[in-house]
Amino acid sequence: MTLRNRFAVTSIFLILLTTSLYGQTSDGTFGVILYAEGCGFTIFREGDILTFSPDTSDVLGTPLFEGDMIQTEGGTFLELQLLPGRNILKIAENTSFQIRSLGGVQGSSMELIYGRVRAQVDRVAQAPFEIRGRSAVAGVRGTDFGFDYTIPRGNSGEPVTQVYAFAGSVEVTALTRRVGESLSQPLDSSGTQAPPAEQTVEIVESTPVLLGPNQMVQVRDQVVRSDEEILAPEQVPVSPDVQTFWNDNPITIVPLSTDELDTRYPALKIKILESRSEALIEKAQQSLRTGEVTAEEVQAQIDALRLPEPSLADSIPVLSPVGATRILPQRGAQVYVRNSARTLGTIFTGLGAFSAVSSGVVLLWGETFLGIPSDSVNGTSLGLFLGGIGGLVIGLPLYLLNL
Repeated sequence: MTLRNRFAVTSIFLILLTTSLYGQTSDGTFGVILYAEGCGFTIFREGDILTFSPDTSDVLGTPLFEGDMIQTEGGTFLELQLLPGRNILKIAENTSFQIRSLGGVQGSSMELIYGRVRAQVDRVAQAPFEIRGRSAVAGVRGTDFGFDYTIPRGNSGEPVTQVYAFAGSVEVTALTRRVGESLSQPLDSSGTQAPPAEQTVEIVESTPVLLGPNQMVQVRDQVVRSDEEILAPEQVPVSPDVQTFWNDNPITIVPLSTDELDTRYPALKIKILESRSEALIEKAQQSLRTGEVTAEEVQAQIDALRLPEPSLADSIPVLSPVGATRILPQRGAQVYVRNSARTLGTIFTGLGAFSAVSSGVVLLWGETFLGIPSDSVNGTSLGLFLGGIGGLVIGLPLYLLNL
């Protein structure tokens, strides 16, 4: 790959990165992890699997985006702030949870696949906030509430949805699957009975129920016939089990302003860049394949490229060069793929040469300057010499054969 083409490919990546990143995050629509404890969790993002361990890695300040699905392990709890706004979300252990949408006029929408979550929604927020599950939808505009979809103890394996309010009010709508009758088909021309028609299934919403403080509803997965009535869930007091669980695992963080986020997590923008880079690489790769973007067209834009702010320019070098490799693998492999055998040969050759030289130093000046006993000088020198020869015998062929 020539220097000009390498520069052009890198520029494709940078141009797409800067425009897409600030196009997607300029309105602040992302989440950020502000608290984490436990064994570990996984983020599924655009086909990638990202694993984190609060015990061994710095996960605070990790950004989250629309479409991300989070899976927590046993004993792991996460607390997120959802931007824009000051909404706080706590994801409990053994929970699968997806961010469907963030911010905007239509508000934020989350989906609980399994587990338990709790949300503290800012009362001054104008946009709605909802959590969806298999059997219910909970919508709020300013409250402290929780949403569970779990298999209770002693249950026969059937998950149950629980929605409960600790403060404010929550509007809960139960979701029921209504199945239409399966009708037999008449005999065809050969006198053979045709297979029955497929059943029709539709999701039907119940009448919304408004929960006040310390109230909850339980909703079970239901499938009813077309002629059955859909009943709204019954309000009951919040159960002691729910109260105990969240008393033992309360929300601990306080929402931060944008300036406070920048101060506390100065690497947040870098993490946003790293998180978005894989998706942008895929787009660049597709554009090159379809001919929508060429190196020549990008070369004309290089002089006009203006990074939005110094912090972005400072963060560019931390991005892995694998980006260009994935855009043009047939060229990038010649530049970015390391030859492990040659690297190993270099190490062995260097150690061998150093050991061989050290053997002469020990033989000549070991007793005088290094304080080695006279009866050990010859043995030490011979050992270093043989080790040096061994290193050179192994290292030189590895290096020369992999040039």
